[in-house]
Amino acid sequence: MPRAMGVANWLVQYRADEMAAPVDPMSLEKLVYYAQAFHLALFNRPIFDDEIRAWRHGPVVRSVYGRYNGALPIERPVGEVASLDQDTEAFLREVVSFFGGLTALTLSDATHQENPWKNAREVFPTTRIRMFTFRTRIFENIIAA
Repeated sequence: MPRAMGVANWLVQYRADEMAAPVDPMSLEKLVYYAQAFHLALFNRPIFDDEIRAWRHGPVVRSVYGRYNGALPIERPVGEVASLDQDTEAFLREVVSFFGGLTALTLSDATHQENPWKNAREVFPTTRIRMFTFRTRIFENIIAA
């Protein structure tokens, strides 16, 4: 299983090579979060094992934040890009396709409306996000529709 940093680097590389579009640090954090959230919801397993924390501007993986904070824009990955199977790459392309055109602030606002982030912020401002809540909510919304 890849680390969150490897997935983040894959996202940076994909955006650079396939979209000719750099990414800002906040958007990258949110793309990593949504990749994890939807992978859990759809496949019942994480895409990486790293913790996601509920910070003021939304979900953050510390290692990704530490590597890319202050880098504007992120044009190339710094470090190793995860080697992923074709299904995982296809899944990540879908995540980028859906969320990649949104601004960092729009993505941040969206994460603030979701129960995993809200519940984590109620406990303590930088607590670990319990991603199971996201999975449950997605299935509740699908069933209700």
